Amino acid sequence: MLLQRHSTTKKSITFDLEDMTDDSTDIIPIVGLKSTLQLRDRLNNRLSRLAAASVKVCENECEHAVAIELSRHGKTDQPRIELDHELGQFLKSMEQNMPVISKNSKSTYQQGEDAGDDLWESILIYSYLNIDHIVESIKRVFSANQEAFEEFITQWLGLDDIVGTDSSLDVELGRFIISLHQATEAYDRSVGKLHQLIGLTWEMTTKVPHFQLRLASLLWKGRFGKDLYPLICTLAFPRYAHHTFIRAAETCSAFRKLSFHLDLAAPSPSRARFKRYRSSPEANATSSAPITSPPRPRQTIAKGSENVKAASHFSSSPVLDSLDRDIMAVARPFLADEDRGVEFSHSLPAAKQYTGHLIGTVLRRNMLSEASSSWYHFGFVTAKDEDEERRIGGYYRELLINAKRPQAIFEDIVTGLVNKAIGAVFEANGYASFRTEFPTLAQFLSAPPHERPTVWHMVQYLRVAGREEPVPSLKRDYGFQFCKNHDEILQLKGIYTRILAKCEPLDLHGACIFGRLAEFARQKSVYVEHKNRRFLVNDYPNSSVGFDNGEGLERHRFPLFKRSTKR
Repeated sequence: MLLQRHSTTKKSITFDLEDMTDDSTDIIPIVGLKSTLQLRDRLNNRLSRLAAASVKVCENECEHAVAIELSRHGKTDQPRIELDHELGQFLKSMEQNMPVISKNSKSTYQQGEDAGDDLWESILIYSYLNIDHIVESIKRVFSANQEAFEEFITQWLGLDDIVGTDSSLDVELGRFIISLHQATEAYDRSVGKLHQLIGLTWEMTTKVPHFQLRLASLLWKGRFGKDLYPLICTLAFPRYAHHTFIRAAETCSAFRKLSFHLDLAAPSPSRARFKRYRSSPEANATSSAPITSPPRPRQTIAKGSENVKAASHFSSSPVLDSLDRDIMAVARPFLADEDRGVEFSHSLPAAKQYTGHLIGTVLRRNMLSEASSSWYHFGFVTAKDEDEERRIGGYYRELLINAKRPQAIFEDIVTGLVNKAIGAVFEANGYASFRTEFPTLAQFLSAPPHERPTVWHMVQYLRVAGREEPVPSLKRDYGFQFCKNHDEILQLKGIYTRILAKCEPLDLHGACIFGRLAEFARQKSVYVEHKNRRFLVNDYPNSSVGFDNGEGLERHRFPLFKRSTKR
């Protein structure tokens, strides 16, 4: 379960009438007999909850414009608001799409519909890391109340046997509960499945009158219904927020001009209080550019191109101290003619060395050494177990043995490794199932180095026996910088070994980027002695923490301590 970025799912959260007001209809919600619930308040509150920030909506009726100010002050586990890239992308989508939807806009009906769909997609993607863990919480509630749920199912299945009598079972809500259980069990942590679950929970909360009372009555044993209710509402929240944003834009013509302003947490005296939000062109290009298949005929890497910058990540040579003759003999037919006569482990670029090592190993039906750079760079580090590691190796082997032109596939793999497009190489050669069978691997291989979580270095570090000196990024991100001797390194490695035994590596990464390693250990019931808790600290709030970006590593490139010269 990923550590969450936003505060939409705190256990203490409650849902009142305004929270459960759905703006997909034109109904005006009323409290009591007189007071109406204001759309402006719902817009403010729902945007605030979604962004985990304080929100102030300022409308300029004369200029038909709306300015929204966001700020994060006080104690928070969120990143500084101006550094929250995901929030920036979401606000950019709102700036682009809400004016198209707005009242009296010159857009066509279809353009407005498309803008609404685009806005929902951005909300869904932004919300993914924030509520993905709610699905696991729902599964735990079902598991904790398994006996009560089985009793409910028994009663449900026995309805047809009751002849001539009226059943007290809530059939309408019962169907939703069964669908929810099935959907959560089938959840594969994909955005598409989460979209379906959000739709299901939104339908439950809007189509079933008196939903909370009926849920508590249907699942009355223990806290079954009471525990499910806030989780269902939280999962449905993004759809409620989307409908509110749409209704606000359609109701108010001022949304034809929408701008967001970020209130910096600690502005200097010479700096304006609010910073106009602008997304960087580089960020937009990275987030929107799809991975495409390598063009054929292949093009060489040109000097001065972006490919040269990517290739610099593999510039060190040599990267392999030695390769045995069997590996070199197997890999040599895949090399270009000009590369066959060179010393394999010393004269070729690093990416070619890694690829040659991969080829020479998997074609002999062997597994790469966990200590090798090739094992890391080709993504074997993401395998959950040895069986999955062998299946990944099988994919690479099939790709190689079925290649009609060995030299061409070698160059494709090298180029794909440098350009983070190995997945495209598999797809171009008829192995599209690669991405669906190994989603974590596909994500790893497609991520540029500065976006790749350093937790994968941790996985390799723990797997390789006898390796004491961690890479610089592990010193910065996981507290190894505080180790003063070999025993302390072993103790810290033991702590992370126990943590990773109880979670996925990306869950630990989520704790790392927010500087919450100690809290995460407690959450996973991993006991850490008081004297060792000082290790579970990193360079947070440095925004580079957790990613293999090379930033802030200058002081971590030196050995942790001098080796003893005593015999």
